[in-house]
Amino acid sequence: MLPGRRTPVQIPGGGLHGTATPPPRRSPRAPSRPPAPTPVTATPVEAGAAPRLRPRDPCRAGVVGTAPRMSLRGRVCTTDREGRPMAEAYFAFMYPPSPEEFVFKLTDDAKIEEARKILRGEQTDKTHVMGRIRKQAVPYNPGWSYHLDPDTIQFFEMAIEVCDASIRYTEEHLDEACGAFLPGCFWCPWGSTLRREVNGPTATATTSTAPAALQTKSLAIGWPGLKGSTFASGIDAVCGVPDSATDLYLFKGDQYLRYHVGNEKITSGPKSLADGWPGLKGTTFTSGIDAACGVPDNSTDLYLFKGDQYLRYHVGNEKITSGPKSLADGWPGLKGTTFTSGISAACSVPSEPTNLYLFKGDKYLSYRVPDEKIVSGPKSLAEVWGVDGVFSGGVDDACRVPGNAGDLYFFKSDQYVRVR
Repeated sequence: MLPGRRTPVQIPGGGLHGTATPPPRRSPRAPSRPPAPTPVTATPVEAGAAPRLRPRDPCRAGVVGTAPRMSLRGRVCTTDREGRPMAEAYFAFMYPPSPEEFVFKLTDDAKIEEARKILRGEQTDKTHVMGRIRKQAVPYNPGWSYHLDPDTIQFFEMAIEVCDASIRYTEEHLDEACGAFLPGCFWCPWGSTLRREVNGPTATATTSTAPAALQTKSLAIGWPGLKGSTFASGIDAVCGVPDSATDLYLFKGDQYLRYHVGNEKITSGPKSLADGWPGLKGTTFTSGIDAACGVPDNSTDLYLFKGDQYLRYHVGNEKITSGPKSLADGWPGLKGTTFTSGISAACSVPSEPTNLYLFKGDKYLSYRVPDEKIVSGPKSLAEVWGVDGVFSGGVDDACRVPGNAGDLYFFKSDQYVRVR
């Protein structure tokens, strides 16, 4: 059973989920053809007066173009393949307990109104979202490398188990989708909860995840406690402090410090690694590290990476519990990839407690530690998180945002960005 799966349910018109069959595959239908628009005509006017024009489409009078625009009814208007107007609306759902959002597009008036009824609390039975996935990133759904085909989206109350999976799980196993996992590309996340409309009359002030470049800031501005230190010009590695929901360890050269994110202040350091991490003495790690992250399902140990080497360190006892070893030997799932020669960043995967994100250049992958296996990637950072500018070539380091279930910090030179 996949993470987030529920117990079997009875499906109308069928047996238990194990015997029910998924909805039949059908090819995406062609865009619906609305009735021919009413031609523009002049209304009766007094002699010599300029005629008044009556709008000829439901979006806005004037030339119909391809760029989306707001309609008089609060919808985004665009045109179909033959240049005729059609409505669009965008909605976001979550899959609790994760706070991550997935944005989908509707182009059918009836479906748009149904979504709005759900948000207004007028429809309480069919409230979950399902449809066929397309393995392609779209601008309106940032942070994910797949989207729902608007022509196939429906709202449901119950569905068969084989099409259920969380948003993050689907992303991490996208290569397997449309086969044994999510047969026919049909996705019915049972836990999906419609959260808000992204545009239109029921839209809320909350915004979905924006492209990373829009949120880029300098460390000196966003991390004011670092002012006056060399860390404001960039860091080499960062990771959460074990058993702390607020603090991070920042590393630069042979120095490190402890930073309280909520209070924006340094609580310890800068100090030398040789003094503050005595268990590292006698290793090359005292001169600096490339990346650091917590060990999955462990509250005391950290992984430290340097070149093609890594070690495991117990923070409370200040001792190395494993290593140094080569990545090729200690992380056998990485063999055959460029990641065995070194990584630039590492951090835990939101909602996947056994997995780690590993970064190198402009690529990243998701690695499941217990069975030493790559479960997703390598993929480009731009494809999944939409990063560009200084981050398009890769990150210097990454970490989870303290106190947040789904967000990450990316660091590059003296810049950082928060992504989901």
